[in-house]
Amino acid sequence: SSIHTIPAQGALRLNKFVRRLHEMLVEEQAGNIIEWRKGVLVIHSTSAFTKQILPKYFNTRAFKTFRRQLNYYGFVHVRSYSTMGSNTTALWVNQELAKRASSSISSVLLLRRVSPCPDAKTAEGRRVRKEEAFHTIEDIE
Repeated sequence: SSIHTIPAQGALRLNKFVRRLHEMLVEEQAGNIIEWRKGVLVIHSTSAFTKQILPKYFNTRAFKTFRRQLNYYGFVHVRSYSTMGSNTTALWVNQELAKRASSSISSVLLLRRVSPCPDAKTAEGRRVRKEEAFHTIEDIE
C-alpha cells in the first residue's frame, strides 16, 4: 500500500508556478544561486540560475518565461548588477510580501496573480513601479 500525504489547506488550489517557486526556494536555499529575503527574490547568478535551476523546476531554460511569471505575480525587477567575474545578480521584489516582512519562504505560498495595471504599459508607469519597489527594498535591508 502506498502512503498518501494530505496537502496543507489550500495547497491543491495553488498555481503550479507558485508551488514550484516555493519548492525551488526551499530546496535551493543552501546553495548560493538564489535567495529569498522578506519579499525580495535575489538571483545571485542569472546565468547559473538559467542553466541549473530553471530547467530543474520550471522545465525551461528561458529566463524571459520565468520573468513573465514573476510579473504575473506582482514582482518588480528592481535592479541587476555585475558581481565578481561575469555573474549578474538580479533583485525582484513583491511589495505585498515585502510589507509583511516575513523572512519565511512559506510566505511565497500567499502569492496570487495580479490584475494587469494600465500604468504598466507606459514607460512612466513602469518607472514609478520600479521606484516604489526600490524604496521597499531600502526599507527592509
